[in-house]
Amino acid sequence: MKKLTAIILMVFSFTLLCQGCKNETTGTLYGVVTDSRTGEPVKEANVELSSVGLQTLTGADGWYQFSEVKSGEYKMVVTKSGYNSSEKSGILIEEGPVRCDLQLESIPSFEYGGHSYMVAPNADDVKTLADANSYCQGLTHYGFSDWRLPTKAELEQMYINKDKIGDFLNKVYWSSTYSSTQNSVNLYYVIHFLNGDVMEANPGSKLRVRPIRLDH
Repeated sequence: MKKLTAIILMVFSFTLLCQGCKNETTGTLYGVVTDSRTGEPVKEANVELSSVGLQTLTGADGWYQFSEVKSGEYKMVVTKSGYNSSEKSGILIEEGPVRCDLQLESIPSFEYGGHSYMVAPNADDVKTLADANSYCQGLTHYGFSDWRLPTKAELEQMYINKDKIGDFLNKVYWSSTYSSTQNSVNLYYVIHFLNGDVMEANPGSKLRVRPIRLDH
């Protein structure tokens, strides 16, 4: 009798388990990842449902898809080299398809001398040379803290690539390159981004700052 009861309980438990499996709903999560500046699709971006560790890469058209995702609430994180990471929480998956599009912000950069340089946004105000150097040293942006003022040659390349980099003001920017001494005052090279003129400035002058860092 006890054996029969145990068998009945096992069958009943298995039946409940199967019913639970049948009642578990799944859905499909899909969407497209685009560049926030250009609107173009971003290929080979890594899309992750961080709570469950599911990952996939976007195609050449920027599209991604997760199939048969268990119903629930998810957080999605999108990353790609050269872009700020992007994330979205509270994605609710139920039975059926769910679309979630995301944009990635490209990190301004330029190529020079076989290297790639990241460019940080403009400092909020004008600064003396000493304050400009201190600002760069204390800056943390895009997850990096090794920012510095560009040299004269690097600043010239920034002017050449100013449309690609974007967000420059038609103002004079500091370089870190010493130029000469005039009336016992050390001068440093600066560039006017209205026309590309290379000039000299007293370290006490208050000019614009656009930090850079060597990426690779």
